[in-house]
Amino acid sequence: GPFGKTERFYAVIAGDPNDLLTPRDAAADALVAAGFKLLTKDQEPPVEAEAHLSRGERLVSVQVASLCRGKLRLRYTVS
Repeated sequence: GPFGKTERFYAVIAGDPNDLLTPRDAAADALVAAGFKLLTKDQEPPVEAEAHLSRGERLVSVQVASLCRGKLRLRYTVS
């Protein structure tokens, strides 16, 4: 939903808490291929993994987090 100029998008994907980096890296790689610049990556497995990217004034944060057995939550924050 909208939070001022910030929007958040959520998805649920199949995955294991021990493999948070693969979907995070796939999302970050897709954004880099679309012209975004990778700023940072960090992770605290098995809880979450994040990537932060920018293009011009646009900032995007990708977070992959454990949700439940066999499922991960993917969140994009765009501002």
